[in-house]
Amino acid sequence: FNTKDHARFAIQALSGEPPQQTRFTHVGWRKIDGGWAYLHAGGSIGPEGPVSGLKAEVSGELDSYQLTAPPDAEGEREAVRSSIAVLNVAPDRVMFCLLAAAYRAPLGDVRCSIHVVGQTGLGKTELVALVQQHFGAAMDASQLPASWSSTANTLEAVAFQVKDALLVIDDFAPDGSVYDRQRLHREAARIFRAQGNRSGRGRMRPDGTLRPVKPPRGMILSTGEDLPAGQSVRARILVVEVGPDDVDWDVLTDLQGQGRNGVFAQAMFGYISWLARRYEQIQDRRRGEIAELRTTATRSGQHKRTPEIVANLALGWRYFLEYAVEVGAITEQESERLYSRGWQALGDAATAQAVHQAASDPARRFIELLCSALASGQAHVAGPDGDKPPTPEAWGWREKTVGTGDYQRPDWFPLGNRIGWLDGEDLYVEPQASYKSAQQMAGPGGHDIPISPHALHKRLYEKNLLISTEGEEGTRHMTVRRQLEGRRRRVLHLPADVMSPELVQLVHSVHNLPPAPQNVDSGPLLRTSTTDPNEKVVPENGPSEARNEESGPVGPVGPVSDGEVSGFATDLLGAEVIQPKPKVNEGPAYVEVKI
Repeated sequence: FNTKDHARFAIQALSGEPPQQTRFTHVGWRKIDGGWAYLHAGGSIGPEGPVSGLKAEVSGELDSYQLTAPPDAEGEREAVRSSIAVLNVAPDRVMFCLLAAAYRAPLGDVRCSIHVVGQTGLGKTELVALVQQHFGAAMDASQLPASWSSTANTLEAVAFQVKDALLVIDDFAPDGSVYDRQRLHREAARIFRAQGNRSGRGRMRPDGTLRPVKPPRGMILSTGEDLPAGQSVRARILVVEVGPDDVDWDVLTDLQGQGRNGVFAQAMFGYISWLARRYEQIQDRRRGEIAELRTTATRSGQHKRTPEIVANLALGWRYFLEYAVEVGAITEQESERLYSRGWQALGDAATAQAVHQAASDPARRFIELLCSALASGQAHVAGPDGDKPPTPEAWGWREKTVGTGDYQRPDWFPLGNRIGWLDGEDLYVEPQASYKSAQQMAGPGGHDIPISPHALHKRLYEKNLLISTEGEEGTRHMTVRRQLEGRRRRVLHLPADVMSPELVQLVHSVHNLPPAPQNVDSGPLLRTSTTDPNEKVVPENGPSEARNEESGPVGPVGPVSDGEVSGFATDLLGAEVIQPKPKVNEGPAYVEVKI
């Protein structure tokens, strides 16, 4: 049984020093003999152009990552102008994000992704293919390097091999069985989280030792008909929506021919050769430049990752324009105009991003699902004594006629499970019943509430949705004890208006926000609310001016005492107002929110 072990040892002992050969199985930058070279399937690029004897040995669809050198200086300038012409295919908010991603990828250390979403047949795949062809002419809409139909391990390996380059993963369309939809959302979360965290999935060998992890090392550009589920996942991607009339098909057709002829790949070849001459200096100052751009892009009300994404894309666009000016493809004035356009486009994309992030917030999702349960008759809210509350039709009750003949009379009956009790302006929600009802309304498929009841209650408190709690910081109970239906119960104390029909309508109308005003000079306008230019602005986002000659902010039921305003509507809808939390055990307070 040990003959093979003896043979293996004999070969190792008697063969002497075996020859060594280095093979590179990824595209992207490598430091070789003291200099930097960019590897691709067709060779490698150095400071002076092509480098002989080096290339990336990749297989399958990745073999299409081949860059071609421009024929001469004038050809390089024409290739750069053709690349800029890609901006004419669709609105700025779409194309600037995509083209900036292509030129950000070779700078390395990318921690964000872009997800292009829209109905089928709108040209999403054709748009991203134009950008993908900057890294290889063969990668058109019918031959993209990756697809969401591949297994998670395959996508992980491909994202690891595509280093310092753009990787399109096409067709995120959850369908089929419930399990199939959940699996696709789970795999998307795995890829986007790994990209955002720059981390890989750890594994072990059969002998118990650890395998090397394989984190994504390029820029992921995804397309799909749906968004991946989860607030944390959406915070790591920039969502770019494509509408029915966004694509100019005549311009697209012309540029597709240039892409097949390798014109875009020539522009990327020249750009990478230009980067190779200053690669180390760029790496030294890249973090500082991103921090500076992030500071400029940061505004209140946005998820902290959104300015980071904007800063990364703006950095790639800035370096590309610097290269374009140096080779003579555009003038300094054209560069400034293009940078201002791009900066504004990124700001518009970030403004729209806030809507997608707010829609996936667990606290907001919980309220929306409870509103749906009440409206559809799947749940109801009773009065403190268990009888019908005021306006019972708004709280899951239906009127029916009972009795016959002279004894006929209308009566109210509850529908579905009881999830809470209404006592004047106070809504007391039963924690477990309401959580179960919300999950049942969401149904399987990736859009349920992805956190535990305890974590959800804490989110409600952080969003200022809980009027009162018990205990102090560190030992605080999110539930309070109240006498309801003859029993002392632990419930969540919310304002009744949190599930009013008006707020439900406002929540759904948030998807029809008007576009943000143009503001080219001050950087991306990262906000979700718009203001009438003729309206008097209250300093420091403070309380609104009093009406009816009363002092202090005014809500639907009159002036609010002590100037305390609840941020529940503000935080729930993602508006640009930051308000203090109400004091514990005080009554509900409200503030008008402009959307």
